[in-house]
This record gives sequence, C-alpha cells and structure tokens, in this order.
Amino acid sequence: MKLSIIIAGRGFSVNAAYGRNHALTAAARRWKLQFHKQMIMRQDDCALFSRSFNPFEHCVKVTITNRMINLLTKDGRISHASVDVDNLNKLTLDGVFSFLPGIDDCAITSLISSKIRAKDDSIAVDLEILTQDRDSLQP
Repeated sequence: MKLSIIIAGRGFSVNAAYGRNHALTAAARRWKLQFHKQMIMRQDDCALFSRSFNPFEHCVKVTITNRMINLLTKDGRISHASVDVDNLNKLTLDGVFSFLPGIDDCAITSLISSKIRAKDDSIAVDLEILTQDRDSLQP
C-alpha cells in the first residue's frame, strides 16, 4: 500500500522550531497549523493507509522531497537559506504521522530525504507499507 501527499509551502527546520524550554516558536506553531489544515483534506486516504498497516508484520518506507524556489543562489550554489535537508524531516514526519492512526513514526525503517529546485515551494511525502524482514540478521 502506498500513500502520496503534497503539502503546499516550505518545510520548517527543526532548528527554528524550538525556543527556550523546548517550546515551539510562534512561527513553528503557524507552520504546523497550515500543515494540519492541508492534511485534513487527506484524512480519508490516511485512514485507509492505516487500516492496511499491521505493526507485527509491517514497517514504513518514507520518501520526502522538499521542492524549493530558492534552492540555488544567484551564482548557482546551493543556498544556505535552503536549510540542511535532515533538519526538514522532523516536523514533516510528525505532521503526517499525527494523521495515521495506529502507526507510530518508530515504524519507519527507511527514510529518503531530498531537496530539489522547483517553481513552487512544496513538500512531497510518499509512504509505503513494507513487510518486515524478520529472518535476516546483520553480523
């Protein structure tokens, strides 16, 4: 089972999300609210995905593509303003998994994250339910 979600807007860096006492900043709270409003439109798809998931048999593969207008500087280098790709994952994953009843984000066994140049800022999140490989052990 697969689920693909597109969220309009830029990802939010975990570095900018928390202030003193580990409280969310006002900007992070606004971002989460906008993310939540867009996820509501996918609530039925998320429920169907969740019903297909068995925590004793399955794990989740996640691919996040951060599409960015300002990925490059005027001289063609990757912009510091585009944020470290790994810092864009936390709030996105928390936002998506809050709509997947019965699936905790600890079920993620594969995470592919990228940022690409695009005409509009958006976040593409692809989730796939995989069967757990219980027989193989790495030395």
